[in-house]
Amino acid sequence: MKHRPSFPKTRRFTLPLYGKILFWFSLNILLALAIAVWFLHTHFGMDQSWLLGEAARGRIQALSAAVTHELRQSPRSEWSAILEQAGAAHHVRLGLFEPGGAAIAPGGVVLPDAVRDKLRPGALPGGGGRGFRGQTTREGNLRPGPRGERRGSFAEGGPGLENFDFPKEALRTRDPTAYWFIVRLPGPERPPWILVGTSDTLGGTGLFFDPKPWIWAAVGVAGFSALLWLPFARGLTRSIREMNLAAEEISRGNFDTRVNDSRGDELGRLGSAINRMSSRLEGLVAGQKRFMGDIGHELCAPLARMEVGMGVIEQRSSPDELGRLAAVREDVGEMRELVGELLSFSKTGLKPTSENTGLVHLHGLVENAAHREAGSVEVINNVPADLGVEAVPLLLARAVANLMRNAVAHGAGPVEIDAVETGKRVLLRVSDRGPGVPEEALPHLFDPFYRVDTSRSRDTGGTGLGLAIVNNCVRSFGGAVTARNRPGGGFTVEIELRRAKTEIPIGGKPA
Repeated sequence: MKHRPSFPKTRRFTLPLYGKILFWFSLNILLALAIAVWFLHTHFGMDQSWLLGEAARGRIQALSAAVTHELRQSPRSEWSAILEQAGAAHHVRLGLFEPGGAAIAPGGVVLPDAVRDKLRPGALPGGGGRGFRGQTTREGNLRPGPRGERRGSFAEGGPGLENFDFPKEALRTRDPTAYWFIVRLPGPERPPWILVGTSDTLGGTGLFFDPKPWIWAAVGVAGFSALLWLPFARGLTRSIREMNLAAEEISRGNFDTRVNDSRGDELGRLGSAINRMSSRLEGLVAGQKRFMGDIGHELCAPLARMEVGMGVIEQRSSPDELGRLAAVREDVGEMRELVGELLSFSKTGLKPTSENTGLVHLHGLVENAAHREAGSVEVINNVPADLGVEAVPLLLARAVANLMRNAVAHGAGPVEIDAVETGKRVLLRVSDRGPGVPEEALPHLFDPFYRVDTSRSRDTGGTGLGLAIVNNCVRSFGGAVTARNRPGGGFTVEIELRRAKTEIPIGGKPA
């Protein structure tokens, strides 16, 4: 089977599941709204009266009252300046015209044909409306007030004009796009004035359309939707997150992991399936390990008899025959080593032994392992002398010894061992300067019988159980083990342990 090289995945931003639910729900609402607007526009038609909504009418009403008051109180020579000032306050251009389009004070407003048609006497907006308090003629036109009357502002309107309903109309022109409003002002005499305002944008002026209420409304709707969907999305994401964590634990070999399967929907059934799968895997793996242990026990006696028999034969053999028997004895030795590894693997992986944990002097444990396993290879022990961890001493010693034996056999140069405290955890690292392993092999190093070199020749040696035994030993008392290549060359195995609650004095006895 051809092996495909694996490449590291680039980390990218991912939106949480709840955010995706809210995003697609909001997009669905916007799409439905857009389709509804298009349907109404195509089948029923929509005029441009929406430009004069209630809020826009109020703003144009106030502007018209203020302009009317200012024009009434000022000589004609100041009207252009008044219109320019009023337009600048609302970011629009204002012009004053007579019915038919004759300019009184154009203020830079050039009327297109569509707007000029609206200024024809027969096309003007409707009559004077409710009128205002005591200062209108019979036709709804405004009489001049006294010169000493207080002048109003462009934002608040003028005195005596608060209740006058200025007839208004709005439209949009194209090529180029512009927005217009037309207001009939009660002039000092007949005919009335026509106030024309224009803007190139709809939302930039704040007169036709004020986006702030819509923004706050959208924020309110989004917030209300988020709160409304929170119980459903939270329950959904919590169940999926729990199952994701359980799947990760099962992939690490923690087959006793269980999830909540009380939901009555598809996620509940998925949780039940995960629990059944975990339970069955736990039974299968435990049975496999028990079977390997039984096989190991059964093979111990025949191997012992074979070694005794080999010894008897060697005593009665000639020198030439002893040379031929050496290869057989080597094979028997390899079988005995494999059986021993099988027994160790089955014993360390059958059930957790966390109840037997105790305080372990880590520096002394590493020194003892180095004395037994390093031989002539230099070992650099950088573990703090007063560092203690919570572990099963025998199993941790076996794990460290296996790692050191592996580093001596496959590494190069000195073996470096150090420990780093991270909160309540301790990271014990065993590193060498060997060639390392291929990146695609790293996830499988702790699998039983996995070997990077599949030839299984006598030169490479090993049974493929060394790191699997390390993993079983460390996991049995609540630790974790990982492996990686060193950036400068070499290989590192990292054991995560629980830090001891009490410190060990310098010079304390190792566990």
